[in-house]
Amino acid sequence: FDANDEILSGVGFRADNRLYDANLDQQSVFMPFIAADQPVNISVEQSTIEDPFWIAQPEGYSIVSRPGVTSVIDFPVVITTEIDGEVHLKQAQDTRTAAGVLVELVDKGTGKVVKTTRSEFDGFYLFQKVVAGTYYVRVHASDLDYYGAIEDHRIELTIPEGSDIVSHQNLLIVQAHPEEGSESTLEP
Repeated sequence: FDANDEILSGVGFRADNRLYDANLDQQSVFMPFIAADQPVNISVEQSTIEDPFWIAQPEGYSIVSRPGVTSVIDFPVVITTEIDGEVHLKQAQDTRTAAGVLVELVDKGTGKVVKTTRSEFDGFYLFQKVVAGTYYVRVHASDLDYYGAIEDHRIELTIPEGSDIVSHQNLLIVQAHPEEGSESTLEP
């Protein structure tokens, strides 16, 4: 927290599932009934943040309070975005949307999957509350195997801070050898 950061008013907090509202000064929260010398999990109550695209990063902290010692915790709030697109399946000369496909959002730097979702009946998928960073959007390996895909199609995205919604990130599953005369349900 520095001089250029703004303190958000009206933000509530949770301490081990007990809700605490912001104090009248809007800059602090008094949390009585916290047991001393025991760990307690403290997080921002997301529903009290005025903009649905803002989230606390990290979501919370675990602290051990001590008698007579005031714990001061800053919760940085960052702007998030959404990523959407469609999943399509190419079988021979036919391309159509694919429902029920597991789509992953992977942090490029760590290789860790940070979010997953399934495509809807019309192939549409959506990742919400995505923080700034560089990612891959890809179809999960089990669904690539299910369709007998010949390639791992993925999209690389760099999301800058304060980015608008990132749309039309369409994925294509290319089936290697669709069986003659088979009808795919397009749902794994």
